[in-house]
Amino acid sequence: MSGKKVIPIGRTMTTRQRLVASVGRVLAREGFRGFGLGKVALEAGVDRRVISRHFGGLAELVAEFARSPDFWPATEEIRAGMEAAGSVGGPEGQLAAFHKGFLRALVKRPQTLDILAWEMMERTSVSRMLEQARVRVALECFERLTGEVPDNAGLTGIVAVMGAAMLFFAVRARLGGHFGGLDPNDPADLARIDAAVDALVGGVFSRL
Repeated sequence: MSGKKVIPIGRTMTTRQRLVASVGRVLAREGFRGFGLGKVALEAGVDRRVISRHFGGLAELVAEFARSPDFWPATEEIRAGMEAAGSVGGPEGQLAAFHKGFLRALVKRPQTLDILAWEMMERTSVSRMLEQARVRVALECFERLTGEVPDNAGLTGIVAVMGAAMLFFAVRARLGGHFGGLDPNDPADLARIDAAVDALVGGVFSRL
């Protein structure tokens, strides 16, 4: 025996997962200002050097958290509804399905909503990293949009406005339990929101 300590693979993965999860807890509780390796290490109950050993630095750790499905839905999660809608509703149905799926994905992630609430008040290099990861997922969804979208559809503007509405609605409902009398956790209210999304997207396409 060489006398060297061998760290089991399972233990290494567990440590990485603890560190990634700690990023989410710290950001959700304390926001972005003052966020750093020290706070993550304290939350995870490890020495800062452990983070460097597993990730190299803060940027790599945050990037891993941004890719985590606990923070943000993978493309496939949102695309599932879009593909089902595409077979009957074309681009219009897929666009509506994207935003309805987006809202559902957000509501399932209360910690993410807490982080997004902080992001509305605090803009840092870390918040921008998380934003870039979210934009990448949206782009991947729309790269697979099927059917013909008219050149004058203004798809970028529609997605930006509707996406902002879904995001704000989810965050506001998380903070107050509801927004505008609607609770996205209530099936009846969610059906009303779905109908509103269909009407808004349908109205846009009817003018093209």
